[in-house]
Amino acid sequence: QKDGVIKASRFESCLIADQMGLGKTSMSISSVEKLNAYPCLVVCPSSIKLNWKKEIDMWVNRSSIVLNGNKEADTYDSEFIIINYDILNGHLKKLKSLNFKSMILDESQALKNPKTIRTKSIKKLSSDIPYKFALSGTPILNRPNELISVLTILDRLDHFGGFWTFAKRYCGAVETEFGWSIKDAINLDELNSKLLNICMIRRLKKDVLQELPDKQRTYIPIELDNIKEYNVAKKDFSN
Repeated sequence: QKDGVIKASRFESCLIADQMGLGKTSMSISSVEKLNAYPCLVVCPSSIKLNWKKEIDMWVNRSSIVLNGNKEADTYDSEFIIINYDILNGHLKKLKSLNFKSMILDESQALKNPKTIRTKSIKKLSSDIPYKFALSGTPILNRPNELISVLTILDRLDHFGGFWTFAKRYCGAVETEFGWSIKDAINLDELNSKLLNICMIRRLKKDVLQELPDKQRTYIPIELDNIKEYNVAKKDFSN
């Protein structure tokens, strides 16, 4: 992970695409710390917001808060602000005013569709943030065109020649009677090589197997919005 932090810090904005279990969370937190890029906005799925706070408390001595709901919070005064994609748009105006120095986008494959509200909100927020880290164990679920939004957010699409060069070179862009189609997948080895050179960290478990512990257990706290039903089910199970 030390090598990963050094590389991520050198890239400044990058896609951390290690396989699950290799420490993408700690790597991104440590990269923000190494760059002293505060305040930092962490955007992730709702189910892992509390886990992000736990990981931040574990790895760095920095303040962190978790935002909930669509209304503005009482305070945004923290070095790490954690929010989920689904409520981001409701906090957009306030977050835009906080002058974040860094942003971490967990499960960044959620941004593959440029037309969604979440992707549009992230693009608005990210335009003035100098250090950005997109995290995903599966950066491409189906086709290279899924990378275009993330590369745009990371300010890296121009390194591939811009949208149309990327679309033609790696997505097999072709004009049809219904408009342009960019759903193909071509020159994948070249794309992978360029990504690794320009903005991607990608390690497989087999590559670092000797560095990993035999077994890892992680406690992940989850907020429940149906606590009464949960307690009833728990009581029934124990009886």
